[in-house]
Amino acid sequence: MTAITKSKNRLRSLKTNTKKTTTESESKLFTMSVIKGFAVGTAVLFIFISLFALLMLKYDPTEKAIPIMAIVSCATGAFAGGFWSGRCIGKKGMLIGSVTGIPIAVLISVMSIASRESELGSLLAVTIFIVLFMACVGGIGAVNSKFAKRK
Repeated sequence: MTAITKSKNRLRSLKTNTKKTTTESESKLFTMSVIKGFAVGTAVLFIFISLFALLMLKYDPTEKAIPIMAIVSCATGAFAGGFWSGRCIGKKGMLIGSVTGIPIAVLISVMSIASRESELGSLLAVTIFIVLFMACVGGIGAVNSKFAKRK
């Protein structure tokens, strides 16, 4: 082999190695942004639940208002989580938002089942749909806003 052929082979191997590290770093970035978005979304969810709990203590709402407060809390938390994840990546907002919304929906389902003693209802299904939708909207909004980290 000549020196030119050896250098071409070395260059090809370097190109394939950089593709692997780029894919690995993208998957790590994707995973970390989902984890960060889940943490932010859960924190916002619990903050809104706490605020609505204070409102319930002060004003004594009707029984019909309580599920609405819970759904608003879940939707706001999911939006914040999807937005944060989309902001971290800066692209593919719908995908990152929906993936971030899945663990939030699971958390809400577990909390709902634990509080109702295994009673699954249509309200839970609607809440999960709203959570996934709002997480997607948050991810899309983050990617299309000026706050997204462009790479």
